[in-house]
Amino acid sequence: MHNKPVCKIRFPDFNKLHYNNIYWQQLQTKNGTFYLYRAYYDDRSSAGKRASVRIIAMIDRIKPEALMCQLWFNKLSSPILSPASYICSWYFKWGNYVDDALIPYIITCKIPKFNNLTLVPQAVSLVERICLERTNILRVTDNRPSNKKKEEFAVCVKGLDFLEDNISHRLIEWIELITMLGAKKIFFYVFHVNSNVTKVLNYYEKIGKVELRKITLPGRQPNLPSVRHLYLKQQIIQKRQNELIPYNDCLYQNLYMYDYLALLDIDEIIMPLKHDNWSQLLIEIQELNNFKQAGSYSFRHVYFLDDFVQKNSTSSTHLHMLNHVYRSRNYSKPLADSKCFHNTSHVLSLHNHFPLVCIESCKRYHVSEQLAHLQHYRKACAARRPCNKHPTDIVRDTTIFKYKDELIRRTEKVMNHLNVFLD
Repeated sequence: MHNKPVCKIRFPDFNKLHYNNIYWQQLQTKNGTFYLYRAYYDDRSSAGKRASVRIIAMIDRIKPEALMCQLWFNKLSSPILSPASYICSWYFKWGNYVDDALIPYIITCKIPKFNNLTLVPQAVSLVERICLERTNILRVTDNRPSNKKKEEFAVCVKGLDFLEDNISHRLIEWIELITMLGAKKIFFYVFHVNSNVTKVLNYYEKIGKVELRKITLPGRQPNLPSVRHLYLKQQIIQKRQNELIPYNDCLYQNLYMYDYLALLDIDEIIMPLKHDNWSQLLIEIQELNNFKQAGSYSFRHVYFLDDFVQKNSTSSTHLHMLNHVYRSRNYSKPLADSKCFHNTSHVLSLHNHFPLVCIESCKRYHVSEQLAHLQHYRKACAARRPCNKHPTDIVRDTTIFKYKDELIRRTEKVMNHLNVFLD
């Protein structure tokens, strides 16, 4: 028996929807405000017997009230009701876990079966009470390919926020190396970048290496670029909470497109030390793990700092990563600042550095630093990190040189094509 509404419910009037900051819709309840970003269909076989709609959202409550999902289907005149459940994408120990702070959530709406068949809803609304006028409706994105086989790797990049910084040459070098390592596509979320960086991103989107998605901050958070930039620099914990929206959106956007996702910043590289690419690396990792399925494969973090550049460096290029081949001898602690390959068949919610919630348990395999590590290129060491304790304890690491000639060729080709040159 399906939950049918007790009153006549019409499809929402688009003129009465509550929009927020371009890309969001808003639901005001008696106990909190919901900001809804996007909705996705999820029928992963390991996720249970019933398919679901997953809504990417931020809510200003640590214990959101019970809501109902109204699932709209093409073949039905009225919506089907399903209770909403919540996956919180934030731990209280990280701070800012209080009412009125915007906290990231995955809202789940289970889809009932019709004559043992699962229909895919076209849209979903959230309501506090069944017969209230709806102020939101999200199209349900169904990205299941008809017959296409999943690609192996994609990379997700959180909201880019570079007001005046011309990082175009570093971005080109990074994109080219990431694709050489095996990423079939890089998904960039963009707040604001300058014209040179825009030109680079648009070029890569045109040739199919990149997909761009504009994003804003929900609620009363600022979105004027200069004010937002300052806000994100000063409100660090709220910044981290906002970052989980693009990361989890990227996950659900690509459930059926890629086997593994890496959440990387544009100053980070998962570098294979014995292999030429991520595919070869993963084969050995899986052999070492006796082919047991893991939710994520985690790589240990190490710094390549600007201060480590040696005055007698003989590098023949000015490309940033190729010219920074000295790193801290000391790795960060095993779980500190690591990045992962996340298995899209297992993960329900992601954090920057690890899976938060998985369909079963979040089994994380820690890859030996003899096989690969996360190279992090920064100006200076972050506070309370090993490289601060022994700032001169560095080693030369030229692993990147195995890509040197091809990386220079590719990068210079794009720079010349776009008329983007090193300063």
